[in-house]
Amino acid sequence: MTLFPVIIPLHCLSIQIALAIILTRAGLGLDLPTLWKRKGLVLRLGVCPTVLEAIGVAICSHFILDFPWAWSFMLGFVVAPVSPAVVVPRLLALREQGYGVEKGIPTIIIASASLDNIMAISMFGVSLGFAFSKGSTVMSILQGPLEIIMGLAAGVGWGVGIGLIFNSEHQNNRNSTAIRAIMTFCGGVILILGFRYFDYSGAGALACLSSAVTASTLWRLRKVFSPDPDILCWIFYLLWYVFEPLLFGAIGCQIDLGTLEARVVLLGLICIVVGSV
Repeated sequence: MTLFPVIIPLHCLSIQIALAIILTRAGLGLDLPTLWKRKGLVLRLGVCPTVLEAIGVAICSHFILDFPWAWSFMLGFVVAPVSPAVVVPRLLALREQGYGVEKGIPTIIIASASLDNIMAISMFGVSLGFAFSKGSTVMSILQGPLEIIMGLAAGVGWGVGIGLIFNSEHQNNRNSTAIRAIMTFCGGVILILGFRYFDYSGAGALACLSSAVTASTLWRLRKVFSPDPDILCWIFYLLWYVFEPLLFGAIGCQIDLGTLEARVVLLGLICIVVGSV
């Protein structure tokens, strides 16, 4: 059963909404000046470990599990990234308690984890294109850079739009904050579902994150959060409180333990351990 016949199955909808919520929370929790000063460190933390681990897992799964190279890299980019659903809420909680704020540690780790996932989603799409021969080889190779460009353009565009429209100093009451939350949330969900429909899932995740960063930065510059600076983050905290069990429950429902063989599980664990080392 689908939400709309050609868009998305209902059982996947909660996963996509939860992804939008956690990426929006991550975007709202980023300090752009700190992020810009530490951009080199964020790039290294977000790219190097994931790429190296994905390559390690891909090599192991190719020779141990006898996977084709495209499928091996698909597995690598599934295993390698961190889980933002685990990392982001804990980092935001530590930031609220004041841990590492002066050195910008929460911003660095949240940004790195988000970049890590966006890149892994994009590279998984590239590997999937090679595995099923979608389009030309050149287009498969260019999919990653295209997703970055499209995701940033769409996300920054939406963020600037809502950041400027709801950017008046007189719009700092709770009703206006609720409207900002609705626009940010709906925009993130639409971006993720829209790009997913066109098989550019990485662009959707990047657009959702960058729209939240852009809009929140504009709102902070105008000090429209002055009466209650944490209320927008609090709204998304409540949304995450609802969708977190739905996310992990939906993922758990997709696992069929009856199809697993002990030998394959053991070899898979070896691939993960060796690839991680």
